[in-house]
Amino acid sequence: MIQAVRNSISTSPTEDLLTLLKRALFAWLIADGDMHLKNIAVLKTALPGQKAFQSIRMAPIYDLVSTVVFPNLQNDTMAIKLNGKANRIKRRDFMTVAATMGLRATDAENLIEETLIKLKQALPGTALPDGIDYPDQAKKLIEEMLQICDARIEEFD
Repeated sequence: MIQAVRNSISTSPTEDLLTLLKRALFAWLIADGDMHLKNIAVLKTALPGQKAFQSIRMAPIYDLVSTVVFPNLQNDTMAIKLNGKANRIKRRDFMTVAATMGLRATDAENLIEETLIKLKQALPGTALPDGIDYPDQAKKLIEEMLQICDARIEEFD
């Protein structure tokens, strides 16, 4: 996938590689063990009557879930290994992957910091929508998911 993006499948390869790195980071931070290749796609845009695509970019992100909170998935790990690892992934692993992608270290560091800050800011406001009487199990899963995300952010470095 990395080589395909770098070899001009994308019309904005650097931006799309940064997007791919950010998606992997986000998947790790929310404990999404289900991020695999069928959940990563490109979006090809063409204008009517044109023979070539106007743009080929990473498609919007979809199918995100904190898998480790579900029964029998407590030990779920990343579906796609990152720097040869499926668990206990740290900043240096993402930086190694960024270098392999040919991304500038400062761009990768900025992306990592921005993602960590935004997720940390969003966690306190994350809740089930109001107006529905949720079972206690659903409330427990949300609380567990938030604790896992918070712990992964704190232990990231």
